[in-house]
Amino acid sequence: MKRKIILLMILLFQFILNGQNPKMVKDLRPGIFGSDPYELIVFNGKLFFKAADDVSFHVLWEFDGVNDPVKIISDGFYSFNNAFCIYKNLLFFQKNEELWSYDGFNQPAKAVNIIQGRDPSNFIVYHDTLFFNSTHEYFGCELFIYDGINDAEIFFDIVPGSTYSSPSNYTIYNDVLYFCPISGKEDLWYYKNNGIDKVNGTENISPYNLFVYNNELFFSGCNEIGNEFWKYNSEMNKVEYFDLFPGSFLHYDPIDDVYYSIPNSSYPLDFCTYNDTLFFTAIDSLTNQRKLWFYTGQGTPQISQHISKDKFDFGNLIVLANCLYFTCNDGIYGEELWCYNGKNIKLVGDIMHGSGGSQPRNLIVYNNKLYFSATTQEYGCELWVYDPNYGVSIPENKIDSNISIYPNPTKGKVTIELASAIEEVCIANMSGKIVLKTKGNNIDLSNLSSGVYIIKVVNKFGEIFERKIVKISQ
Repeated sequence: MKRKIILLMILLFQFILNGQNPKMVKDLRPGIFGSDPYELIVFNGKLFFKAADDVSFHVLWEFDGVNDPVKIISDGFYSFNNAFCIYKNLLFFQKNEELWSYDGFNQPAKAVNIIQGRDPSNFIVYHDTLFFNSTHEYFGCELFIYDGINDAEIFFDIVPGSTYSSPSNYTIYNDVLYFCPISGKEDLWYYKNNGIDKVNGTENISPYNLFVYNNELFFSGCNEIGNEFWKYNSEMNKVEYFDLFPGSFLHYDPIDDVYYSIPNSSYPLDFCTYNDTLFFTAIDSLTNQRKLWFYTGQGTPQISQHISKDKFDFGNLIVLANCLYFTCNDGIYGEELWCYNGKNIKLVGDIMHGSGGSQPRNLIVYNNKLYFSATTQEYGCELWVYDPNYGVSIPENKIDSNISIYPNPTKGKVTIELASAIEEVCIANMSGKIVLKTKGNNIDLSNLSSGVYIIKVVNKFGEIFERKIVKISQ
């Protein structure tokens, strides 16, 4: 009997792994190191990404959302970040320092010669022309163009000579191409009417993270007040900033034996539009922790929610099914995937059990599902998927390590320990259907079939606590 119970527990936990939401798509590189998927992009109705297999670190994969991912290129494929772009119904990317393309059917091939250039990256399509970075033989990393017919060539040597301009953050705003920064001239730059110039009022602020919202251009920038929240209105020719983390702190230099005053910085990141509002993350002056902020276009940015216990492990904002998803380290589960529905924040799934976290990255929406890379001890970093329409995940309106539910697994009865008085207890199956409602600290699950359930506890303050629990046979 004991052996049967152990076997059943093993099968039930396998069910949790295989039926959980989120779930791993495929173990592309068996072992603890994983395939490390990155640079995800949707093209021609399929999901493409770079990841390793058991032979090569540089493989181009294609995934249709149903069958296992397949390899498109596995012989020396390598490229820098931001190296995918869709142009003239083709997927463009870098391979072996050259510009290649793929139509979704035939074998990928070299698309065009880059005259005196190599290593194309940072693509954007503007006025039916492909703009990108490439390293010129004499001028360094500069701005190149490809018109779809002729060879690609250098467009501007922005910083003359062999100095690398290295433009980045290409963004189209009011039919003008903006970019930044440029080595040695770290201003906000733009291209318009065959000319390149910089935006007045952005001198040497090292702008980055450009994002268009409500007919204005937002970005992060640094000046004498620190790294803060900026916006630019081209119609009014107006640049302004908000000092979200005012003040400064003293830094001691032991070499010169002097103190320096360094301005505080909020470091705004991950701009995203949700419910017609601009959301982003930034460090709060009161707690010195990263929080979720919002800005409506009027007044000043405001703090929306706060669950992060870390300055850095919070970001990657993306919208799916009228919810805002992001990654966050709450100090209990480690860095995991979370969701905000406009009122409450919930944990989507504890992928890497414990405080280490699975560190989800490379979030992208494909076929109304959320795909991302995540790390576990058993599989390493692999491709995962979350379906918001699949049953329940682990929605937790309040995270509290003080709640305890045991034994788990259980043959029937469980005990709930909670600091505050319990108002109601609900038990739901993995499809989200409520199968039992009761009250008190001692719950009897004997009449339920063996399986995995969600137990929801509501205290007298209306706060909700949820956990998974396994019911095994007598």
